[in-house]
Amino acid sequence: MMLRNLQRLLASLTIFGFACNAYAISQGFYMGLMMGPATNGGSTATVQVLPLPQGPSGTPPGTKANTSTANPKSTQFGSRVFMGYKFNQYAGFEGGFTYFSGIAYILQNPHTGCPANGGPCTPAGGTTGRVRSIDVMGKLDYSYSNTIGIFGKFGVAAVYTTTPGALNVTNWQQVKTSKPNASVVTYKIINSGSNTYETKLSPVFAVGASYDLNQNWQTEATWTREFVGSSLGHMDLYSLGISYHFVDKYCGQFLCDD
Repeated sequence: MMLRNLQRLLASLTIFGFACNAYAISQGFYMGLMMGPATNGGSTATVQVLPLPQGPSGTPPGTKANTSTANPKSTQFGSRVFMGYKFNQYAGFEGGFTYFSGIAYILQNPHTGCPANGGPCTPAGGTTGRVRSIDVMGKLDYSYSNTIGIFGKFGVAAVYTTTPGALNVTNWQQVKTSKPNASVVTYKIINSGSNTYETKLSPVFAVGASYDLNQNWQTEATWTREFVGSSLGHMDLYSLGISYHFVDKYCGQFLCDD
């Protein structure tokens, strides 16, 4: 799957590139947009289904909720807005914002884990997860001609994830109430149904190939892996991108200094 996506991206970039005139791009500030199909590394998860367990105050821990199993939908779409600075023909740095479409969790069997009436399960709470991130990466670039290059990026991303409410299975929290001569222990039911949100720093890296269309415009085909943690593991983005470079004017096959 990953290899096929990379081959398609590189083939598209090659065809598009040879249809255009070839130029070289110098160092300087640039900004761009990349987008394409995405996949996640999620595995089977436990989701809570209706009805929610109900119990009086004092319900002991261990009372089981109704649960089933679900898998995250494997295909998404991702886009990344980025900007960076190219110090020379070999190195630079880049920062960007990435957004992935929603990740829906699909019940493996709509009857597994349901109440005794045998009816189809209904998840308790939302079933769509989301991933967004802001990243900063160093970029190593190698050009084997004036216009075609390969590159690698690596760095860190602040990843903001939304875990759907159905994955937050009901549990019981012990509550102690102090009284003059004793303490009373009760148990508070924490219900599923509300999404939870988490932000954390995670590694990110990318590899790809680029083609200079002229002295300012560059296209690229990139595979990016972002480690997001939680039940998703990681996100892979297979993208085609285009960027505009704010560089000096072009003189034949060489950049001017004046």
